Amino acid sequence: MSYSVDISDAMRELHRIDDGPDPATILKLDAVLVTQFQLTQEHVHIISGALRESGHLLDSVDAAGHWEGGFRYGGQTSVPDWQGNPIFVDYAYEESERGPGGRFFFVERGFLPGIDEMGRESIAHDFMAAAEAVEPAYGRAMMAYLRGEH
Repeated sequence: MSYSVDISDAMRELHRIDDGPDPATILKLDAVLVTQFQLTQEHVHIISGALRESGHLLDSVDAAGHWEGGFRYGGQTSVPDWQGNPIFVDYAYEESERGPGGRFFFVERGFLPGIDEMGRESIAHDFMAAAEAVEPAYGRAMMAYLRGEH
């Protein structure tokens, strides 16, 4: 008595997965990344405009099909300071980690609306929170790829 098993379908599936995300999956991943970036752009507070301008999208796909994406805030901008010199943003991380409060000067003058936890006018600085809420969409896109859904 003898038995045989044809594993060619399994091998094709393993090769498909090993080849990396297909173009449709890469488009889904890019769409999530762009959505996250747009949300940060919508939620970043604007005083001079330098912090918003310093945001940049970064994404790439190498020859092996490895997709990598992200965005960053910081660096040189074309927004001038009060002396006319371009503003260099080196405070983006601290701004996103600060949470509510801290800009009462601008709020009281009508520039930045919002209410803090004590009922005073304030503004939330965590412009990254909205992007973090979208992160599960990356997992959904990859699970669809692994299941062979297009």
